[in-house]
Amino acid sequence: VGLCLLIDFYDDPATVPATNLVELINGDGFTGFGNNGSVKQYYFDNSAGLLLYTNVVTAYIRMVEPKSFYNDTSKSSGLQGRLLLTDALAILKASPNYETEVLPRFDALTVDANGQVIACNVYFAGPTSGVWSYGLWPHSGSLASAIELSPGGKKVRRYQISNIGTTPNIGTFCHENGHMLCGFPDIYDYDQGEEDSRGGAGRFCIMDSSGSYNPVQFCAYLKLAAGWATAVDVTSDSFEAASLSSAGAAFNRFYRFFRPGVDTEYLLLENR
Repeated sequence: VGLCLLIDFYDDPATVPATNLVELINGDGFTGFGNNGSVKQYYFDNSAGLLLYTNVVTAYIRMVEPKSFYNDTSKSSGLQGRLLLTDALAILKASPNYETEVLPRFDALTVDANGQVIACNVYFAGPTSGVWSYGLWPHSGSLASAIELSPGGKKVRRYQISNIGTTPNIGTFCHENGHMLCGFPDIYDYDQGEEDSRGGAGRFCIMDSSGSYNPVQFCAYLKLAAGWATAVDVTSDSFEAASLSSAGAAFNRFYRFFRPGVDTEYLLLENR
């Protein structure tokens, strides 16, 4: 169970009701805004039922500073994201109903061995900065120092930040949780020049192409790393009647061919 902070600004107020966003994140059979399921459903399906991920979603937190204050594209997205999260938590904790109504809901939050909430989603109104890695641009990161939700209680450190927009989709939210919740890397190519490009996973992995309303699944490599999948090892002498089911025990079963004599190199075969 993670924490999701809904945030808006007086110069960019919320246009999507919080109740709709609760369904987008935690819903069953969710198809709102054209999405093919909720964040919860996406992770449950990808993990073949091994990960049930929900969030405690707050009411909108209205920031004191304008959005332009945080959306400064001369500053890195990490710096501005941490600033937004820090200020939002301060405003939330200062609200008159925090002790009586808000804080008790945080009892459900899952924490790690250090008492830190496993996932804090910063979900802000309106568009992104539009400038990669600057201003309010979606990313995953962590605060320099954890912030307590109550004295001696649960703490927030790791976070992801993404935007709601006008017709919110689960794609970027799920991609950034791939970083924050699962520890997955980006699998897209950071090189800009064609002569340097090695390519990424393209549209075959959400950690490359996050998609939008019907995001692609995590690739076989990441599912295996997470313990969600099994691999059937084959050799050059193997003859396999390979199959993949859309559900059940065979859903995340892949095929693996090791490079002969090199146990750190292999090919993974999947069919989607």
